[in-house]
Amino acid sequence: MISNLEKIIAKKILYIENGYIPISLPGYSTLNDRIISINLRNCNLNSIPEALTNLSKLRELYLDHNKINIIPSTMTRLQSLHILDLSYNNITVFPKTLVELHNLQCLGINNNKIRYLPDSYEGYTNLEDLCLDWNQLKSLPEELCSVSTLKSLRLSHNSISTLPYKLSELRSLKWLDISYNNINEISQITNEMHSLRKLDIIGNPIRNLQQVCNELNWIRLLRSDLGILVNDKRIHNNPLDNEKKEIITHAKRECPT
Repeated sequence: MISNLEKIIAKKILYIENGYIPISLPGYSTLNDRIISINLRNCNLNSIPEALTNLSKLRELYLDHNKINIIPSTMTRLQSLHILDLSYNNITVFPKTLVELHNLQCLGINNNKIRYLPDSYEGYTNLEDLCLDWNQLKSLPEELCSVSTLKSLRLSHNSISTLPYKLSELRSLKWLDISYNNINEISQITNEMHSLRKLDIIGNPIRNLQQVCNELNWIRLLRSDLGILVNDKRIHNNPLDNEKKEIITHAKRECPT
């Protein structure tokens, strides 16, 4: 049974964490359709209860740290959803169902076992933050570059070796994390992505690293919030020195929860 039911506020927020929830729990069928936020983090879930997908007003759904491996097709009903956290589960295939969540703004699906991404993203008309860290990706489909609303794309700790040339078409992208992959060439980033403010390339065998830093000189480096992470050491004689900008050498970041 539920072991830690902490909050039900005005019948709009359901918060259950670190509890065991039987899928057959009768209460699921009577969930109020006015609920806007549900947190079922670390509740030993093997699947997503279908009753949750009937909550038409739901805006936030946190299902991280469970054992979920399949996303039901009924998830497409959640057209009010803005934030979805599926991190730390057992998902092996990126669910195409999720691409049909037209109002989704933040998707955390990091720390799963995903090897491939879909080849269509037409449904993502509002997505701003996509976190795919700690999966098993080896490549990125060019179609991902069609999500023009993306501001943050996190791909660290995968096995990606090349980036699609069309990545430069992400004109709104401000933060790109490709750390700890197998990437050795990022010229398309340094040459075209003028909106970029934060680039994390630590843990990659980048060729001509000094040249990359020189090229970055004209990518809005006058912005003081730009951070470049490069192999845990400072790059000497780079153009940032003259502007007294700091090269950040290490940072730890996770998807928001």
